[in-house]
Parts: sequence; structure tokens; C-alpha cells
Amino acid sequence: MMITREDVAKLAGVSVSTVSRVLNERGYVSQKKKEAVSSAAKQLGYQAASLAGSKTGTRQLCLILGQSLHNGYCVELFEYMAEYAQTRGYTLLLTGDLSVKQIQSILTDGIIVENEEVAVKVQTALKKRKQIPIVSVSNGLPVVQTKCIPYIDVDSYQVMEMAVQYLKKKGHKKIAYAVPDVLTKGERIQPRSIAYKNIMLQELGEKKFEKYLIASQKEGVKLLENRNCFEEGGCGADEFARKHCDATAVICYNDEYALGMIYRLEKLGYKIPQDVSVIGIDGLKKRNLFVPRLTSVSINTKMQACSCVDVVIAMIEGKKVGRFIPIKPQIIEGDSVRDLM
Repeated sequence: MMITREDVAKLAGVSVSTVSRVLNERGYVSQKKKEAVSSAAKQLGYQAASLAGSKTGTRQLCLILGQSLHNGYCVELFEYMAEYAQTRGYTLLLTGDLSVKQIQSILTDGIIVENEEVAVKVQTALKKRKQIPIVSVSNGLPVVQTKCIPYIDVDSYQVMEMAVQYLKKKGHKKIAYAVPDVLTKGERIQPRSIAYKNIMLQELGEKKFEKYLIASQKEGVKLLENRNCFEEGGCGADEFARKHCDATAVICYNDEYALGMIYRLEKLGYKIPQDVSVIGIDGLKKRNLFVPRLTSVSINTKMQACSCVDVVIAMIEGKKVGRFIPIKPQIIEGDSVRDLM
């Protein structure tokens, strides 16, 4: 049976965060509690697994993703987190979707999760191990409010509003939205889709709104796990052509989807941005490798990553942190949007 820091904390009569501070030699802990933790760790046979690491200064954080190991945004998020965590004296481990048993056996100083959906799963799995610091990335206000988990948030409504206003300033009125799946009851709510609907439905009217909502996945069909957003974008381009959509600009679900859509649209004979303008969301570095260079609403992935690391380390050290940390999006101009003015 694997001994955890919760076991050490229970025997020592202290919190798990206190155990972490003692083993990592960070933050103030009274001499009495230090001795209690050291004694409990030695008694349980936990000393070799944890204290050996602290001799070399090794401290670990864990980034848990859901089903997005192939997602370009998550790859960049991990790269930025790993690089920054190293400057703070921590090693960042990356893992994909885990079972409840696997989550319960995690040996780490703090956990960062991809989104609120994963946060709920991790928090539920850990149950009594609530003292283990958890921070969540969030790209839209969470549907399910988790308790005691701070989240680093980029407001999806603001992101979509920024994209729409940017296109309008360029003279576009017929603005479509391309997304992997339509919004259906019982499925995970996509904040970006909700934001587009709230902004554009009244302006376009029900009939035109349906025409301008481009879904590469048919309604009622379950999405494949680890889907390739670039390929989904190609399917979205096919759907755009099938609908004979007269939109002059398309906002895409994310940058990878946008790049796939541009690639396929050009294969179908469309010229970008002369025939149709395309804008993505995320602001990925890889967008600079494509022609035309993609215009995107950046959600400041690097700032999100660094903020997550700072917050989880502050929690490990026993410091108070805010429940909600907002990150502002910004437009990064490329060559994929035509100015109609």
C-alpha cells in the first residue's frame, strides 16, 4: 500500500500542507510540528521516498489534463508551466486522463488541472486529502463551482466579443462561427459557443444564425476522444461549402481548427482572406508557421501558465490566494482577415 502525505499528516496531527512545507523545507513551521512530521514520516517508511528528494531540492507539481494531450493549447500550456516551474525550484510532471485510483495515489506537492471539469473529478477523487493544493485553468466561467480551488480564468464571452468587434471594425457584418460540435442538451457546455449565440443571435435572427453556425460534427453524434482539431477544421470547411454560407468572416473554435479550415478552404478553391476571412482563438505560436499567418484572439497562455504555478506554490507555502484570477485576452493580427472598409 502506498503511503501518502495524508497518512503522514494524520499520524503527526497536522495538515497536509504542513507536511509539504516540512518535507520541502519551505515556509514557516514550528519546531514541534517539524519534529512530529519527521517522526511520522520515518515511522511510516515515507522518509526515503520524500526526504531523499528534498535533499537535492527536488519538488514536484503535477499537471493533469483531461483528453487534450493532442491539443496545441495544452502543449504550449505545459511548456510554459514546466519552464517557469523550474525557475521556482519545481519539476512539473504531465499526465493525461487518470482513474480515481490513480489520482488518489499521486505523490506531489501541488496539482494543476486543465479545466473545471477535471478539477471536479480530482477534488472528488481526493476526498479527505483536501489539503493538497489544486489550481484550475479556466477558459470561461465554470458551470460547476468547485470548492476551495482557485482558477485562472480567461472570460470566453470577452474573447468572443473581442473577435466580433474586431471583424466589425474591418467592415464584416456576416460573421459565422465554426466549432467541432453543436451545442446540445446533456453535452458539456462550450462557453465560446454560448458567447457567440448571445452576441449574434439577436443581430442575425434565428434562420441566419443557424446558417452561420458551422459545426463539423453532426448533432447527436458523440465526439471522438482526442480528436484532431486541424482535421475537424477541414470538416468545418466542407460544411461551410455545403451550406453555401455567404459569411464574409468566420470565427473558429481555436487556432488549430482555424488552420485546418483555411487549409481545406483553399483546397476547395476559396482564397483567404479575399473570399472569406478567418480568425482563431488561443494565439498559439504555431500560427506563425502558416501562410496566410493567422489572426487570433490570444488568451495569453504564458500568463495563464505562470499564474497557475505562482498560485499553487503560494498555496503549498501556506499563503492565502484569491479564488478568481482573471487573464485579459488580446488580438494578435496576422494576414487572414480582409479589411472591407
